[in-house]
Amino acid sequence: MHHRMESTIEMSNVECQPSQSLQIKDRDNGQGEPAATEKPSDDGYPKLARLMASYPETAIFRRFGELNMINILRLQAELQDMECQLQEIRNEDAQSNDPIRQSYVKDFRLMRDWVENGDSLQHELLVSIGEKLREYNLAVSQAIELNRVAKPTRRELDFLRKWLITPSMGNDFLTDVERTIWEPSNDQDFITLLSREQQIDTLSSFMHDTLLDVYHRTLGHRRKQSNSPFPRTGFRSYGESRLATVSDAIAAAFSSLLPALTILILYLIKPMYARIALVIGFTALFSFAFAIFTSARRVEIFAATAAFAAVEVVFVGSVSNG
Repeated sequence: MHHRMESTIEMSNVECQPSQSLQIKDRDNGQGEPAATEKPSDDGYPKLARLMASYPETAIFRRFGELNMINILRLQAELQDMECQLQEIRNEDAQSNDPIRQSYVKDFRLMRDWVENGDSLQHELLVSIGEKLREYNLAVSQAIELNRVAKPTRRELDFLRKWLITPSMGNDFLTDVERTIWEPSNDQDFITLLSREQQIDTLSSFMHDTLLDVYHRTLGHRRKQSNSPFPRTGFRSYGESRLATVSDAIAAAFSSLLPALTILILYLIKPMYARIALVIGFTALFSFAFAIFTSARRVEIFAATAAFAAVEVVFVGSVSNG
């Protein structure tokens, strides 16, 4: 089961992807529940690795997009130069008085066989180009894959940054240039290892963020929790299944009430011009809610809205005729 994270340290109104909700409570040493006693070898990067392994949404790393582009540009420039060299050698071989060299353009086997005679410039360059192309193609393929990897949400980044500086957690262990890895200046360069297979709609995001924040501050923080990989550190986690259940229940209630309320109001309103205005308004409301609260595609939104409008028109027509 995936988990999602939260923090009560100034983390409201920040979007977060569903996973296990983690909450950080403010605690001073010597007050409240004591911090967990850990071996020195468990601090620093080993502790951060344990956090990322336990809660995948905290597995946030730099993509190093600029460095990847510099590397690809370097390889591209080298290949361009090698291509020009190859063309020059081909021209020299074709214009030579040696019939064997003239045959290189149509006989790779002959070119390969004459390597032992020392006449191998074109063959050696082709071999070097092949090696460089493998490096170039690999770099391009990896860059494409990195660009497909999901980016972390603001809530996930904020949580990780606060975890790193909280005394009972990361304890601000990063030093020197490594302190700048997760700085806000790199926000556009981060990727997350958490799978984003399902697109999160606005309603689910609202449930997972705003309402969960309210629940945690009012009731959730008072409940005890066990089986945490970081006991007595202020963590608070919430299972995704319960959040999904509440979100689905609200969506189901809304989707069933809107058509029913539309029909009821259209029945109570008698003037035809008012009914037509209400049909326009309810249809717009339906399409707006469908687009905002779901992850449906445009064609699906159009089809559902057309069907909803058709039901309204049929009802208005039948009531008028009656």
